[in-house]
Parts: sequence; C-alpha cells; structure tokens
Amino acid sequence: MSQPQRQLPPPRGPPTPPADQSAVSELIEYGRHRYFSEQGYDLPQLLAMAPGVVLEAAGEIWGVALATPPHAASAWLIGLALVDRVGVAAALAHMLPPLIEQLRHHGVAHLFYAGSIAMHNWPLVPLQHSGFVHATDVLVYEKRRFTIPAAGDPAALVRNVQAADIPALLELDHACFEPQWRKSPFVMQVALLQPGSFQVLEYGGQFAGYALLSSHYDGRLQHLVRIAVAPALRGRGLGVRLLAEAVAYAQRQHANVLTLNTQAYNTAARRLYEWFGFRLTGDKQIILRRDLYSEVQRY
Repeated sequence: MSQPQRQLPPPRGPPTPPADQSAVSELIEYGRHRYFSEQGYDLPQLLAMAPGVVLEAAGEIWGVALATPPHAASAWLIGLALVDRVGVAAALAHMLPPLIEQLRHHGVAHLFYAGSIAMHNWPLVPLQHSGFVHATDVLVYEKRRFTIPAAGDPAALVRNVQAADIPALLELDHACFEPQWRKSPFVMQVALLQPGSFQVLEYGGQFAGYALLSSHYDGRLQHLVRIAVAPALRGRGLGVRLLAEAVAYAQRQHANVLTLNTQAYNTAARRLYEWFGFRLTGDKQIILRRDLYSEVQRY
C-alpha cells in the first residue's frame, strides 16, 4: 500500500555529479514511478552535462527530472523517477518550472516526451495537464523473414562510417529531419562505438544517405535506429539500397527480428517499409510536446 504523500521539498538543480549519481541511479532503477530513455546517453553523462532537477529532503532524493542536452532548440524529457510517497502530478508541477527555466536559458524552444503506452504511460496525463500536447505517435515495425524484394541502385557505394564522416553526416541529418529528430554530434560519436552497423551511402561523389543499426540480446534483435536519404536525391532507389543492406546485415548476424520506428505521419517511409515486408507490431510511443516560448508564462 502506498504511504501517505508528504509536503514536497523545494526542487534544486541541476543534479550534482558524482554526489547525486548513486541516489538518482537507484531511484531510476527501483522507484515505483520511473522512466529513463538513454538515447545514446548514460546516466553519469547526463548528470554531468544535461539540464535537470531533483527533489531532496533530509538528504534523501524524492524525485528527479532530466532532459537531454539541448540540440537544435529542442530537448527531450529523458528521465523521470519518484519515490512511492510522492504524487506524480504534484511532483511534476514542482519540478517542471525550474527545469523549463534551465532549458529556456539554453535556448530551447520545444520540450518533448516519448512514452510507450505499454510501459511508460504513467506521466502522460500529468504532463498534458502541465501544458504538454500530443504531437504524434511513433509506430513500431518488425521484420522476421529477411527477404529482400529489391536491392536498390547498384551504382551507390555503401561503406562503413568513419570518424571523419561525422560533420558531413550531421549536415545530411539536418537536411533530412525536423529539429527534434536530429542527431547531436555527441550521439553520432557514440554511435560509432556501439554494437551494430553504421553505414554511409555515397552517390555521384557525394554523401547521399546513411543507416544506423543497433544490436541487442547478443544480436538476436537488430534495430534500425536511422535511415536517411538526402531530399534532393530521393526517388532514385537509394533508400531501397540502404534498407536492403540493413536487412542483409540482420540476416548475417542470425537475428530473429529486425525492428524500426517511424512517425505515424511519415506515410512515404511507411509505404517503403511495408513493401519491404515490415509489419506493425501494435506497439507505439506517444510523443508529447511543450512549446516553451509560444505560451503564456504558466508558473
């Protein structure tokens, strides 16, 4: 049975590494209400570089809210955790104002949250009551039979990404995606070190696209984190080429399943995936957005 809720202490932030690391880590791992989406970051890195606030009383941390380091005037609410005796709505109303002020100070215009309806639905209603609105849904696809219906343009060169490619990849990523979906330089650099496949596609002597896969459960699950083709070069079979390479890689790894996520509104990508044999799993993430400068000051 839940304990009676107590009066909340004033929030402080950002968290202080390494002093807060153990307590915050324990709360995120074992708290009754907890949510942490790595997005390429681990907890020590976030505590060292990201905006955040904690609720602390008598030396005990009751709650924490962490955002990603700002990028392209956007940030994501990446970590939330509360002890059992703290109410969700009250805690968010207490922690969000100072977190938002930190983000505004760093030039963030839009704060996003992505929560799985199966696992992380507990903050959805309180966040919407605090000013977040539904932005879109991210749908989950999977492919279990690694057939390849087409190989794409054979003139395109696909090779492994090198560290020297990162600036050009960031420029390509910027051209392909809305600000909230763009990869930061830090995330790109981390991707070079992670298990999986990270390939760039060259066409006509220029960077034309890239694909990033992450590997999980000893390779049994491969996840297509990103596939991108330069807008000016779409319609030439380059996306098909990258997707065919991704499926072939999963097959070589003896994977059981290849998964990917895409926005519900991205109808062109969804048609490509479904033609390639990917099927909706029924899982999805709810994407919420709060506009930090277009609203009347709420607090």
